[in-house]
Amino acid sequence: MAIRSYPLALALLSAFSGSDAELDAPAEHSQGHGHANGHGNGNAHGHGNGNGHGGHIYPDPDWTTEAPEQHGLSADGLQAMAAAADQLDSSCLMVIHDGVLVGEWYWDGFDRNTDVVNLFSATKSITSTLVGIAQTEHTLQVEQTAASYIPRWVNTDSARVTVRNLISNDSGRFWSFESDYVTGLLPAPDQTAYAIALSQQHEPGVVWEYNNAAIQTLAVVLSQSTGQDILRFAQDQLFDPIGASARMGQDPSGGALAYQGATASCSDMARFGYLALREGQWKGEQIVPKQWIEQATQPSTELNDAYGYMWWLNRKGHVVEPSFPGRVEYDGQLVPGASEELFFAIGAFGQLVIVDPKDEYVIVRLQNIPDLNVGFATSVDPVGMKQLRAIVTAFEDAKTSKKKKKKAPK
Repeated sequence: MAIRSYPLALALLSAFSGSDAELDAPAEHSQGHGHANGHGNGNAHGHGNGNGHGGHIYPDPDWTTEAPEQHGLSADGLQAMAAAADQLDSSCLMVIHDGVLVGEWYWDGFDRNTDVVNLFSATKSITSTLVGIAQTEHTLQVEQTAASYIPRWVNTDSARVTVRNLISNDSGRFWSFESDYVTGLLPAPDQTAYAIALSQQHEPGVVWEYNNAAIQTLAVVLSQSTGQDILRFAQDQLFDPIGASARMGQDPSGGALAYQGATASCSDMARFGYLALREGQWKGEQIVPKQWIEQATQPSTELNDAYGYMWWLNRKGHVVEPSFPGRVEYDGQLVPGASEELFFAIGAFGQLVIVDPKDEYVIVRLQNIPDLNVGFATSVDPVGMKQLRAIVTAFEDAKTSKKKKKKAPK
């Protein structure tokens, strides 16, 4: 598909696809210099050292490393997953188990602390977490109407839209492919003003639609309820407490972005995923309410079993993916055959934070996109779903191969 305009290319980067096309390796990709950083010293730090809190290990200040075989994984299986990540033009891949780094691979000059320029829609899961923090620390309540914070919506058809509707993507706010992806939100100098000015299209809670503009209005909800813009609030309440150097994005007017635009490294997102795995706790401090993490990673509406509060879920049931441009709706799972307990932050080009609460793993796969047009033209899937399925499937195989070895007769 040719790129006809920069806004359309950017739109494609910010969306998802329901395509079932086969996954092929890109034509060209520099050789990765990845390595499994799991050899360690056998008992590096262990589970009883000073960075353990409540029986859990946290990076202090950096990740403890151990061999994958100590953590229920096959080293060969992880190498196969890394090979799949290499084919996907990945910049970095990290695997964390129970707070221990058991594998990491990097390509094209990256290391664990190199930032990608945009997490794209994986930013939404960060924004969800900020809403959860704000609900505890400030006056925000998800059952409140968004008009409580957005005066322009008072006495309009949007007056009944709640914060819960916005974070569940069933707000009924105006959506069209052109508006959300091509000529409207993305090229707008002030994206928050554009999003707020849109009309109400449906009654709240009736239609599920992946609505970037509706989510962008959370920038106002958060700033009004906390007294800070998202950039400062995220830094003070989320990134700094977990030791992450990540930053939220800004539009050309300088306004904070809520639906895309965050900048982070592989290690930053591993910390973020591990915070979610530990139900919001970090070194004994409850950064995010446990109840919020639980709620955010459950289906938030009967309209879509695969979506929580801006986290994607691997639940079996009725799945609605973002309309790009047509509606993608089916019964099944995002990653068929994988655990239903998995939940994901997903961004364009396969910016992935994969959380496995059952087996206590966090997997991060990121790809830097310095040139959007080149990235779109060469990526195996600019919208990210194929990358998700490839990485999760390969990781499940790594777990399976280890289990098979354990079951082999002596």
